[in-house]
Amino acid sequence: MSTGITLTLDELIKLRTQGYQLGSAKVKLAKAPHSGQYRSLFRGRGMDFNETRPYQPGDDIRHMDWRVTARTGKAHSKIFHEERERPVLLVIDYNHSLFFGSKQRLKSATVTEAAALIAWSVEAAGDRVGALIFGQQTIELPPRRGQRGVLPLLNALHKHQPTA
Repeated sequence: MSTGITLTLDELIKLRTQGYQLGSAKVKLAKAPHSGQYRSLFRGRGMDFNETRPYQPGDDIRHMDWRVTARTGKAHSKIFHEERERPVLLVIDYNHSLFFGSKQRLKSATVTEAAALIAWSVEAAGDRVGALIFGQQTIELPPRRGQRGVLPLLNALHKHQPTA
């Protein structure tokens, strides 16, 4: 049970279902484990083949689909797209200025809970999560995918919360 001053590690881990619900509308499975799941808005020269379409003036000649052109007798171009990955870096300021609040809860506990929810939401989306935690000492956690990124972050949040 939370005292309102700090959150326990178990409480941060139990926020997983709520964090998963934050991003559940956007969750889609990626085609490859490290490909990212966000399509770039830029069409053209990317990494993954998207489609073949009839040649249009201005298309890059290097992207001609010669097999389709030979089969149909009309020039066709290959179109590619980029996949983007969104690593998320949380910046958390645990200075003593957060050690105040209402009668029920300190602001530092609210910051800790919000950071945990965001971390679980990022993990649910399949992206990498990392953090910079500023307080009595500075902790840098590089972005990592899955629970290998979230659990060390939750542990650091728990250990470095401001206390009385």
